Amino acid sequence: MNNTGNSQSINHSQSKTLCAALIMAAAIGVMGFLFPADDARAQFGTGADGAAVISVNTTLTGMKNYTKLTVNPGITLNTAGFPVFVSDTLFNMGTITDDQSGGNGGTGGNGGSGGFGIHVPPALGAMGAPGSAPGIVGGGNGGNGGAGGGGGGGAWDASNGQAANGGNGGKGGNGGKGGGVVIIYAKYFSNAGVVQANGSPSPTAFTGSGGFYSSYFVFPVTLDLAGGGGGGGGRGNGGNGGTVRIYYGTMLIAGVLQANGGSGGSGAPGGSGVGQSNSDFFGSGSTEAGTPSAGNGGTGGASADDVGPSANGFTGGFGANGAAGVVVTTALSCCTGTTGNVNMAGIVDLADLSSLVSYLTGGGYVLPCVPEANVNNAGIVDLADLSSLVSYLTGGGYTLPTCP
Repeated sequence: MNNTGNSQSINHSQSKTLCAALIMAAAIGVMGFLFPADDARAQFGTGADGAAVISVNTTLTGMKNYTKLTVNPGITLNTAGFPVFVSDTLFNMGTITDDQSGGNGGTGGNGGSGGFGIHVPPALGAMGAPGSAPGIVGGGNGGNGGAGGGGGGGAWDASNGQAANGGNGGKGGNGGKGGGVVIIYAKYFSNAGVVQANGSPSPTAFTGSGGFYSSYFVFPVTLDLAGGGGGGGGRGNGGNGGTVRIYYGTMLIAGVLQANGGSGGSGAPGGSGVGQSNSDFFGSGSTEAGTPSAGNGGTGGASADDVGPSANGFTGGFGANGAAGVVVTTALSCCTGTTGNVNMAGIVDLADLSSLVSYLTGGGYVLPCVPEANVNNAGIVDLADLSSLVSYLTGGGYTLPTCP
């Protein structure tokens, strides 16, 4: 008997296999086997690292090829940006993250120095440094550092030759670190925990220094002279979110997948103007000469005129939240071209028929790629697929469909 569609001869042993297949297809009713999505061993790694249970916080130092991977509750697996392949099941009950590959946050700017009397004006705070780019593609940029607070204005009593310094501005907060990159390939993906590549929040900025004051006696009263408080440091921006990419055959539990930007928040408080009201000077009210102005540190504080004789520094500026990153889940298929390559040997022939017979009759054959064995693309692997494959191999006119 000739296989006209595939130009190959069938020997006696193969003929017996084919006859058995034809008899079984005719005599037995439909035996459906619902299949999970895709069994793409080539795409889900080699399994060379075996099965692993992560029971202590762990940071990877290279790419991993597990057969099975379990992350216990309360435990963090830090991928450090390395891909993780799982040829069978990934079961996450803890946290999988990458906190190393994102860009570093920028350094906060230094606060400006306070003024001295009216001779030396207060200095502006320095702008914060920009955040850095990530170490690998897909990571989040670090947040920009916050601006330093402006210095507080000095005070000067010209008639008595007295001066008081303003407070120094507070240092701006550093920007948050960007989120990293988490890439997972798993045949079966079950996430009862969290998989994340979040940016870090920005640390707190520094409070401005209080203004200085001097107290001196001018008959018949004691006078106070106070400088303004320094502005509080501005809060840095949160780090941008990174990237989470999940490639799976079967999604059992998606769970929490996130790549959020880190939070910014409020700047630090300004320093206090510390002069005290005095109404003893000939009954004429306050005699202090506090200066109600201060340097401006970008979003860092200036000083504000308070009810008292000196001025408090403004609160530092608000840091922006980092931008959200990317979360992508992708179903993979091991089937390429057309169906029918049951044993994944690269050619559709009688060896595929033999493999399919063994699988359908409980002979112990494990399908390496279920969609390839679903010859007719009907959604289940059953005797109809066997009949379709027989028709194709014997020149019966069946045309193998394109992979789903």
